[in-house]
Amino acid sequence: MSLREDFKDIGYEMIRTTAAEIEKIEKKASMETYYIREKFENQMQEDLLQLEMTSIRNRQYELNRLEMDRVSEINNAVAQRKTKYIDEFNELLRKEIRDRIQFCHKSYVNFLIEKVKNYLPLIVQPVKIQFHEDDLKLIKEADFLKKIGKKRKFFTISETPLDSCMGFRITANDDEYEIDFTFKAIADNHRLELKMLFMKMFPLFEAKLRNAMEIDREKHGGAKRYEI
Repeated sequence: MSLREDFKDIGYEMIRTTAAEIEKIEKKASMETYYIREKFENQMQEDLLQLEMTSIRNRQYELNRLEMDRVSEINNAVAQRKTKYIDEFNELLRKEIRDRIQFCHKSYVNFLIEKVKNYLPLIVQPVKIQFHEDDLKLIKEADFLKKIGKKRKFFTISETPLDSCMGFRITANDDEYEIDFTFKAIADNHRLELKMLFMKMFPLFEAKLRNAMEIDREKHGGAKRYEI
């Protein structure tokens, strides 16, 4: 075999070997490109799903905020209406009390005297006692001081009228203590009962939103986004 033919055979072998290596490189590059593309597409899909979930959550928060704002507006309106009716209720009650006092003033004065007597053990120093302006005359006509016995020496009937529709207020001259038996004080003792009564009449509204994610899961539970 001539030298030219030897080089020719070697050339063919190198071409064949090179072609085989190129083919291997192309296959490897193709596989790597496939995996890179697949990884990129999977990552992009996950990012899109995450973005979708974030968008749903953000919308959920927005819906909940809007609903809570609406509920707050309703409750503010209810609270204002409740306050209005409570004020009207108290005013009607005061009027009713004064009407009844005028109708049975003798019984009312005796009631006040008996209530004052209950507090006499506490009175050991000079005090002044206040009454509603319309009750002052009735109290004096009933000889109030005479009827409370020996402790009358500590009492002075104040000419300053009581700022309440009924009852009395006893205040030590040195302001050391005060005995309050007025409409407000009596109402305060029944505040919880009144509060419960008005709560039944004016119940607060509550936000009862179903979670947006829960609703979405019910409708689209098999969606790809719930696999991540």
